[in-house]
Amino acid sequence: MLKKGAYLFLILFATMFVVACSRMPKKGSSSQNFVMPSDKLKVLSTTTIIDDLVAKIGKEHIVHTSLITGQLDPHSYELVKGDDDKISNADVLLYNGLGLEHGASLKYHLENAENAYAISDSIQDDTAFIFVDGQVDPHIWMDLSLLAKAAIPVGKILAKHDPLHEKEYMQNAKDLEGKMLALDRQMEVTLGRIPKESCYLVTSHDAFYYFTRRYLAKDNERASGEWKKRCRAPEGLAPDGQMSPKDIGAIVEYALSYGVEVVFTESNVNQDALKKVVKIIKQKGSLADLSEKPLYGDTMGEEGSGAEDYLKMMEYNSKLISEHLCKTHERSLL
Repeated sequence: MLKKGAYLFLILFATMFVVACSRMPKKGSSSQNFVMPSDKLKVLSTTTIIDDLVAKIGKEHIVHTSLITGQLDPHSYELVKGDDDKISNADVLLYNGLGLEHGASLKYHLENAENAYAISDSIQDDTAFIFVDGQVDPHIWMDLSLLAKAAIPVGKILAKHDPLHEKEYMQNAKDLEGKMLALDRQMEVTLGRIPKESCYLVTSHDAFYYFTRRYLAKDNERASGEWKKRCRAPEGLAPDGQMSPKDIGAIVEYALSYGVEVVFTESNVNQDALKKVVKIIKQKGSLADLSEKPLYGDTMGEEGSGAEDYLKMMEYNSKLISEHLCKTHERSLL
């Protein structure tokens, strides 16, 4: 028979083993799994949003992971220990492009790797891109109809490197494209219900221009370019926390001019600037508050957030924005 001490040790060991296993990353998305030998196609994406699309297209035929995980900022990301191993083990390297991944060490690899592909190259119409202060806006994923254009090309890239599963890749890509366009139509309806006098969005940084143009603007505004008046943020395309009193003052004036009562935080951006905006608006005698929950702009949500994958993230954002802006309109009628 086991002695009491040995028995307790076995129970403790078994408990620790179960807990450790429960915390292991999902199969196929583990960085540790990615660098292990495998007969499957290895696909490395820069962001979790791209990785999510890859996972839905490649499914069981690939091993996949992303470089930039959690709530890390993709704009300023620099390679860390272990990233070189991931890059050297990748058969395919997918990135957003349009200057999103502009950290020097990462940018070097993306520009010099023969197996690297920018998903933004899938968008052939140059007029689809938005420019902010002379810079191209890289946040194309905030418009489902735009990112849907990348589904089939990603399927073709996987098929190029793994012809044996071409049929599955292309069918999965087609299915994903259909789901993305269906959600795009659903969001147009959901957000189209917001009265136009309340369709004004203030967020942490300039990640929601594509979202605004697609889902909050009216047709005549898209044609004239006036849709840009419906979105503002104190920080630019890449949040860096370097805001002047002038930047904050401009957002305050914008909010007061258009009756903005809710300022949307973002999951991976510091809230200090937005808190200052809200404080000043209140000092001027108007209603204002931070959103109860954050929007997801550059990253997806953690498990349990309701924004765990790309499609859920977009639906989550649309519902949160719609609920808050509709409430603002209702209060304006009182």
